Amino acid sequence: MRGTTIKILIVSQHVWPESFRIKQLVRAPHQSGCEVTVLTGQPNYPDGAVFRGYSWSGMTHEQHAHGYTIHRVPIIPRVALSAPATPPPGLAGPGQV
Repeated sequence: MRGTTIKILIVSQHVWPESFRIKQLVRAPHQSGCEVTVLTGQPNYPDGAVFRGYSWSGMTHEQHAHGYTIHRVPIIPRVALSAPATPPPGLAGPGQV
């Protein structure tokens, strides 16, 4: 179809500002004229602490400097492998309904 913009949704656990190759995967189709949207959690890798300026409990969206949109959903960061995180009130943890 001529004149139609291709829309791509990328779902990834990690994306900018975390340092992963997914950044190149997101950037390439956008530079080719596609409308790219990313769905991810709040940045917290590698320490398991949500980055300054972000909130583990909020849903946010931001426009990346390269022009694509990032939608961030609430996340419970993994603090340590030996100690499971306690979910905040109202959110079920692993094995809970």
